[in-house]
Amino acid sequence: VPLLLVCQHGNFDGLIAFCVLAALWFLARFYDSRDAVDWLWADAFLGVGVVLKTIPLVLAPLLATGRRLRSLPILLGLTLVLAPAAYGFSVIYTLAPRSVTANVIGYRSIPGWFGVSGLLGLVGRAQWLRPYTAVFLGCLAAGSLMTAVRLWRHWSPTLCLLAAAMLLAAIPALGPGYGSQYIGWFWPL
Repeated sequence: VPLLLVCQHGNFDGLIAFCVLAALWFLARFYDSRDAVDWLWADAFLGVGVVLKTIPLVLAPLLATGRRLRSLPILLGLTLVLAPAAYGFSVIYTLAPRSVTANVIGYRSIPGWFGVSGLLGLVGRAQWLRPYTAVFLGCLAAGSLMTAVRLWRHWSPTLCLLAAAMLLAAIPALGPGYGSQYIGWFWPL
C-alpha cells in the first residue's frame, strides 16, 4: 500500500511510517540496554520524520523515556528532534512567509471527506469545523501531555507503541481535515 501511494500519488507518508517505526525500535532497544546511544537514535529518526512532515512531532512525549539520562544526551536528543525541522523551516519561511504560513503551518487536507470532518459535512454542520479544530488541537495537546506524564512514571516498549499508534491514529480519524492516505502513519504500528 505505501509503495502504491508513493508511485501513483507521489505520497511519501511511507517514509514517515518508517521513521516512526525506527524511532520506536530504538526506544525498545533503549528499554533493554539503557544505552543513551539507542535513545539518541530514536530522537534522530523522530527528527527525520518531523523534517518530512511535522506530524511525528506529536510523538515527542515518547522521549520522556530518557528522563534518567544525563543532561548532555538529553540536550543532544532534543537538538536531534527539533533542529533539523527548525533549520529547514527557517529557510523556506524567509523565502515565502505568507505561503509557508498558509500551506505549511495551516496545512490541512481537504476537510469533509474523512474522519470527524467528513461526518460534520454529512450532517450539514461544516460550519462547526473551525471551532472543532480548536477543540481537537487542545485535546491532542492534552493527550500528548498525559502520554508524557504516563511515560515519565512508568514505560515499556508496548506502552510506547500503543501511545504512538493512538496519537497518530487520532490525527486523521479525529482531526480537522486529513485524508485516508494518512492511515500510512500508524498502519505499520
